[in-house]
Amino acid sequence: ALPISELVGRIGAPALPAIAQLAASRDPVLRRSYAQCMGSLAVPEADYATLRALALDDGEFTVRAAAVDAMAARDPGGMPIVRQRLVQDPDPFVRRMAARALAQQRLPENASALADFLDRSMRDRDDAGERAAQEALQLMAKTRGPRTLEQWRKFAQSLASTK
Repeated sequence: ALPISELVGRIGAPALPAIAQLAASRDPVLRRSYAQCMGSLAVPEADYATLRALALDDGEFTVRAAAVDAMAARDPGGMPIVRQRLVQDPDPFVRRMAARALAQQRLPENASALADFLDRSMRDRDDAGERAAQEALQLMAKTRGPRTLEQWRKFAQSLASTK
């Protein structure tokens, strides 16, 4: 059996009206399912407004995390919100998901945000956050093994200079 998000992805944009009601559900499992489905759909940018609202405002951390992941996968204008969740989300799981999501697009602003997250995680002694930042930066840089914060900042600057 296919997961519902994969099935929706195979149906494509015509499935959007059928899943739209999930976003307004009181049940966080259904809202999370909506976000996961949106990560499988290629739809016009305007159709991501509800997903962006879930990433920013949903009270359930798993819904925000799924929305962040879906935006990185499909929403071309979602990166500023993903970076915002990396910095401002109160839940460490959402911040780690945002770090992973930012690695999907090799942008100087994403690399810089990840270096800042690494710095914050090191200062806060957040081992899981530090590991997520290192892994995301390694994925973005196509390298293996951790680097120092200064090395990652230089990497981010190198992306900006080649842009």
